[in-house]
Amino acid sequence: MKKAFFLFFTLLSFKSWGQVNKFLTYKKEIYPSRKYITQSDTLQWGSLEVITTMIHPKKNTANQFACRAWLYIRKNRKTVSKKFYDIDPVGSCSGLYLPSQQPLKDYFIVSKFGDYDGETLLINASGKLTTLQGGAFAVSKDGRYLFANYSSDIQILTIYDLKNHKILMSIENMDGLEYQNIYDKNGTYYVSYFPREGSLTSELGFIDFQRKRIQKTKVSLHQNLLLPTYNEVWKQVNCNCSSH
Repeated sequence: MKKAFFLFFTLLSFKSWGQVNKFLTYKKEIYPSRKYITQSDTLQWGSLEVITTMIHPKKNTANQFACRAWLYIRKNRKTVSKKFYDIDPVGSCSGLYLPSQQPLKDYFIVSKFGDYDGETLLINASGKLTTLQGGAFAVSKDGRYLFANYSSDIQILTIYDLKNHKILMSIENMDGLEYQNIYDKNGTYYVSYFPREGSLTSELGFIDFQRKRIQKTKVSLHQNLLLPTYNEVWKQVNCNCSSH
């Protein structure tokens, strides 16, 4: 029985995050403009081309899918990394999103939303792609850490070490509270939570790197310590398979 339960839980976990769609090559002729709305952008970043394409059917088109999105990373006209998503918007924003300004010099960052399965996609100078649980993200003042906020039924804060290129921790939210903002106080980091229903104040958690946990705290933090949050999905103007 334990073995069967473990197998079920493993399959459920795989489906709920990191579900891999069979890669479907983008072919423009399959999606004529009379049936589909297509948005495609190509951005030059150093020696790389970062190409995002998003498609959704028009209202009078049979809904074979809700949203499809492709990310191609090319170097010297050769594709070095790629991603394909067949996305269910599930009542929220969906598609690939770019921050209005890239916050790092060593990484190009793209956010994916939809499916209750957000991702923060890090692209390095060689075109290698690293996928983190997340979506909205913040970067420490010294550029050392990236904090990615994964918003789903279970919310997770992923902290990535940009210097050593590794995940430091992924921590589920406490007591059902939703992660909100990251504060950087001289290299000590805190996360705030959306206020509980009926409360006007937010709770704070101290991010303990050593013990890999978040500890509740009553410390008072000034707003000038707040890190900017990029790609907050609820602030997007157009949320239907559109980068902005």
